[in-house]
Amino acid sequence: MHISWLGQSAFKIEFKTSQTEGTLLVDPYEHEKESMPRSMTADIVLLTRGEKDAITISKEPCIVAEPGEYEYKEVLVYGFQTALTKTAPIIFRLEVEHVTIAHVGLSNAWLDEKLINELQGVDVLMLPIGGGAGMTHDRAVDLITKLEPRIVIPYAFKASETGAEFAEPTAFMKLLGKTDVEPITKFKFSKKDLPTDTLDVVLLEKQ
Repeated sequence: MHISWLGQSAFKIEFKTSQTEGTLLVDPYEHEKESMPRSMTADIVLLTRGEKDAITISKEPCIVAEPGEYEYKEVLVYGFQTALTKTAPIIFRLEVEHVTIAHVGLSNAWLDEKLINELQGVDVLMLPIGGGAGMTHDRAVDLITKLEPRIVIPYAFKASETGAEFAEPTAFMKLLGKTDVEPITKFKFSKKDLPTDTLDVVLLEKQ
């Protein structure tokens, strides 16, 4: 599996199983202050904040923008509403290549006990850590402590080409004791690469 960060809360996940392969996009939204692709190709698209402002996606993908349970190309997707209103962000849990990944959208709200239970056992946790529309460092660390993932991939933070409205990740990394982690362009891994008794943090550069 290859994971790339497209800036803000957007990611590209390239996967391959014994039967199929494909590309999954999470939150490919246009942004007025950042350069985002005008169009992309994908098999599956997950949208945590609805279809408005999403970039053009070719290849007629399976688009998931509502809560529920979905399966496409051997990828299982579970969407959970964060509040009773229809406009509330959606949290996604996906199972791909025998790895469980959670993406909590761009929200600064505390997750209630029901949502925490839905996300228990995730291998990889993607979460916004730069404050503002995302979580504060302390709130993000609290969620990590409750879920105990094997790998954390932060997003929505200030980097060279993205997130000017967010804080830098320095304080967050210090809270986790991971001050020596260097950013990488793409995260490549499989189920067997997951740590068993430690927490790894993966910092990605905007692509």
